[in-house]
Amino acid sequence: MKTRIFFTLILLVLITLCFKVRYPSEIEIIGSGYVQSNEDKLFVDINAVKYPIEDIYTPKDKEIIKAAEGMHVTVFRKNGNPHVEFVSGECNSEFLSNYFRYGSFWLVCITFVAGIVTVILWGDAPNQRRYPKIVHADL
Repeated sequence: MKTRIFFTLILLVLITLCFKVRYPSEIEIIGSGYVQSNEDKLFVDINAVKYPIEDIYTPKDKEIIKAAEGMHVTVFRKNGNPHVEFVSGECNSEFLSNYFRYGSFWLVCITFVAGIVTVILWGDAPNQRRYPKIVHADL
């Protein structure tokens, strides 16, 4: 009985790890431009709007670096957030959508909890082999 529950839990963990779904982010590209400086404050000027900048994502490994004057960056918003973000270089929305994929943590948690509840209920079910078979005999 314990081994059956143990192997079911291991199977459940493996299924849950494989079930982790990753969704692409919704990206709104504002534009691209070069980092400029004004009185030691860095900004990117796009269509006469100055966006203050401090940190920039690198396009390869999601590393965050400090902005420097003269860097070429792409300005964007993700998932409807009003806060603007920056990535170095010129990037399109498809690249950024895949770059900022996010996982569904709650889907994994709900699957795991449902599996544990199933195992607990299955473990509490009466086992027919534990009880002797009742035979009706004419006496």
